[in-house]
Amino acid sequence: MRRILLPLGLAALLLGLAACNSALDPQGGPQLQAQGAKSSLDVVKTATPYSTPGTWTLTKTAATADGQALAAGDTVTVAPGSSTTLSYQVVATPTGGDATVYGVKGTVTVTNGLVSDITLASVVDQLPLPGSTTPVSIGLTCYDPSSSTPDAPIGFPYTLTGKFGSTPAGSITCSYDHVFSGTPPLDTQLTNGATASGSYISGGTTYPVAGDGSAAFSFAATGSSPIAITDSLSCPTGFTCSKTNESTATATDGTVTYSYDVVVTAGASLPCDTSYPLNNTAGIQGADTTASLGLTLSTGTCSSPPPPSGNVYTQGYWKNHTSNPAWADVGGPDAPFFYSGMSWIELFNTPPSHGNAYIQLAHQYMAAVLNVDSGAAASPDVQAAMSWAYTYFDNASNKPSSYTDAQQARYYANVLDAYNNSTGG
Repeated sequence: MRRILLPLGLAALLLGLAACNSALDPQGGPQLQAQGAKSSLDVVKTATPYSTPGTWTLTKTAATADGQALAAGDTVTVAPGSSTTLSYQVVATPTGGDATVYGVKGTVTVTNGLVSDITLASVVDQLPLPGSTTPVSIGLTCYDPSSSTPDAPIGFPYTLTGKFGSTPAGSITCSYDHVFSGTPPLDTQLTNGATASGSYISGGTTYPVAGDGSAAFSFAATGSSPIAITDSLSCPTGFTCSKTNESTATATDGTVTYSYDVVVTAGASLPCDTSYPLNNTAGIQGADTTASLGLTLSTGTCSSPPPPSGNVYTQGYWKNHTSNPAWADVGGPDAPFFYSGMSWIELFNTPPSHGNAYIQLAHQYMAAVLNVDSGAAASPDVQAAMSWAYTYFDNASNKPSSYTDAQQARYYANVLDAYNNSTGG
């Protein structure tokens, strides 16, 4: 067998070409694939889903525990050492279009995988959706980061240089930000695919080349509400504000409702006749929309009745001592109490459930009347409170199950409570 000796330079060249993985191009043309390339056209794709709230209108309302509506700037009286409950509600209404905007953004990078130049004809990005036979077309804007104008969009056809020796492989990057026209499938994996196609010339013949890449993503369902409502309450110094009965934001016909109660307690050491701001602001996470409702907390007028000339007893004493002669002055324990539909003793034995202002005032009023009838003195403040209570109860519209002026009733109940507890009995 005859040996053929090759010149050293020619042997090195052949070894270098072998290192480039000489092969037939996948599309059928004879071509040298660049070392490290995955295909004739390498396509790498990224996809990042996002969602943002649309345009919403927020409405915030407040009410007392018995349903009396409160407007911005209204005053709520909370005597030192006492509590009151406020009910808040936030309603978010979409002002048009889809309540939440869903989108996906990312890049498509196309790199020449051959040693020859490739004429890139197009880059197509499509997103198939479940239940649809027509994929969504994603608009791309492409750039050549290695060109002298890397921020200028390019058009097609576009030449990608081949990687050979010290010449880097030509590459372009396409960006996209696609906004869905409606709500896409949630909690479902979606796959976004891009395909690049073009051609190269070898030996005077044009051969087609192509490459593709994909990226998967999904949108997480956010529960029954398409938005997250935020709500902050600035509790004044000296008060405690405890949130309770908080509801989960729920959507009905596109409108989202969120509600909760706040138990506001005034510190026992707070001064009387002092006002404090109670500010509250609601918003939507990720949006600039807000709604505020500011109220004023007042500790009210505190009265310290002078020591009475006779004994003063609490309501607990009077409902357990129905034999006391003072009972005769009101007609006895079984006498009807105004329009309540109950007797004095029945009302005494009825607890003020859910902060019932009518029953709270009735308990203190009845005890004060019996104290005065038994010979105890009453200050002008106490007499004024009893007079107001008498007019209040003598109104047929006020009953334990339905009544008005709850805040004022609680205020006078506190005045009479201080009187009834001024000495033990």
